Amino acid sequence: MSHNSAEITGLVGTNTGGQVEYWFEYGTTTAYGAETQHETGTVEPSALLNVGATLEGLARSTIYHYRLCAQDSSQQGGPGCGEDRTVRTQSFACGETVTADVRFTGSVWCQDLPVGADGLVIGASGIEIDLHGFSLHGPDSAGGSAIDNSGGFDDVTIRGIDNVGMYSGSTLDGGVHLENATGNRILYVRTSVDVGGGAGNEIRHSWIHGGGLRAQNTTGLVVADNVGGFGPMELSGLLDSRIVRNSMHPPSWWFCCERAIRVAGNRNVIKDNSLSGWAGGLVLLSGADNKLLDNEVFASHLPDPSGTDSDGDGIFVGAFTAGTIVRGNLTHDNEGDGIEVQGAETRIGDNVANDNGDFGIDAVAGVTDLGGNTATGNGNPLQCRNVFCE
Repeated sequence: MSHNSAEITGLVGTNTGGQVEYWFEYGTTTAYGAETQHETGTVEPSALLNVGATLEGLARSTIYHYRLCAQDSSQQGGPGCGEDRTVRTQSFACGETVTADVRFTGSVWCQDLPVGADGLVIGASGIEIDLHGFSLHGPDSAGGSAIDNSGGFDDVTIRGIDNVGMYSGSTLDGGVHLENATGNRILYVRTSVDVGGGAGNEIRHSWIHGGGLRAQNTTGLVVADNVGGFGPMELSGLLDSRIVRNSMHPPSWWFCCERAIRVAGNRNVIKDNSLSGWAGGLVLLSGADNKLLDNEVFASHLPDPSGTDSDGDGIFVGAFTAGTIVRGNLTHDNEGDGIEVQGAETRIGDNVANDNGDFGIDAVAGVTDLGGNTATGNGNPLQCRNVFCE
């Protein structure tokens, strides 16, 4: 579906079998007035044949009526025609800048985009892009974004329905791109996301796909209730943000060298996330006053070769992290440590770390033990270091 064309389909059949002639009538009313080229197909008796056609030269954002007509050699009294159906062309063309609300009327294939071009460019604040359950595709290795808001327009909503919508990865490499935008909302969309700068943006109820989620130097970001299994979350320069209730579990055949969630920044809350199957689960690289609460991390694996301290760990807290709280987390069946803490100012309490390959909890001297930690069945017989585990 595009702004000037539409692909339509139907079924034809015959009681006698053999050659069937078919075509589509179409127009802006039920008088139709135009028809596609007549085609023929061989149909078995009492069977149905899938047929289709592309309507070209249509008007933008217009409803078209169409019906399928057919006849065989035994037809009498003229052809038989099916019931009336409608299709609406898109209100935008691939690569255009939009300044008003957009509601998709079908999936869009932007096959003619030049390398580096974007599928749809945001050109105004306060608009909504509603994929309405459809997808936006581009050519392989296009290099651009599916939806681009590098102009920094505020209060833009991009939504799909039932976790379908933008499909990036091998089609439009960039997914959704926000640059210095404030108050944007990405909801129920299947995509990768790139956020640079800005404040108060939200990514909710989406499937984080393709290149995953990458955010830099942004404030008040909310990443909540998303699922993912192929692209990680790489979040740096994050301030006063919430990463909560996300579920990231790649398929069993996928052996990845990435960390599920990697964060650097200050005063962020990472809570109630469920992570498994990555080379590292939840990694706090640096920053102050972050809270890692009530996460479940399991089945982190050791990549070959193993190159960083966080490889195979469920939760890892780096050395340059002041005032971190690690509380109420469950880590189990990771090939490295359940929880490794290198930041001496970290407070640790009420965590459960069972059946991990090395320590349940391995902390540097000087951490504050808040109590309530438990660990059993871990590879290191000490179970925990520098905190007490029941």
